[in-house]
Amino acid sequence: MLYRITFGLICIGILFLLGCRTGEYNVDLKIYEEMPGILAADPELTDMLGKNEDGSVQVEFEKGEMFLWFAYCLDESTRQNVAGRALDHFHTQYLEHPDNRRKDQTFYREKILLRGFIDDVELYVIEWDLDMDHPNVVSNRHGNFM
Repeated sequence: MLYRITFGLICIGILFLLGCRTGEYNVDLKIYEEMPGILAADPELTDMLGKNEDGSVQVEFEKGEMFLWFAYCLDESTRQNVAGRALDHFHTQYLEHPDNRRKDQTFYREKILLRGFIDDVELYVIEWDLDMDHPNVVSNRHGNFM
């Protein structure tokens, strides 16, 4: 019985030391904290993004993905421009953050994504491989949400 208790305590200790792997890097969390302020400070995006009840920008982040909600009454071209500009800000944060590279100068995260929404309808999925010069549109669902 003593061996089982000892073995259980050692397993718990190992799990505690290793920590829980959530798929988020420390640099991700720092960028996630900064991004709502960056998006809100951009004068071209201020009125075109969805807002929470408290007036903050409606944006969420998870594992290198930005979930962004657009304001109502925007035409397709404007939504695409807003999505591109927001993703450009997100991409710039990943490229310029000093803690985003390993010792061999490779990025911790290979690619970032933007998912654009109106309410619960996903309009865009855009991925950007951090080693590439331009993003790749994975999904572009045209819709007239006027």
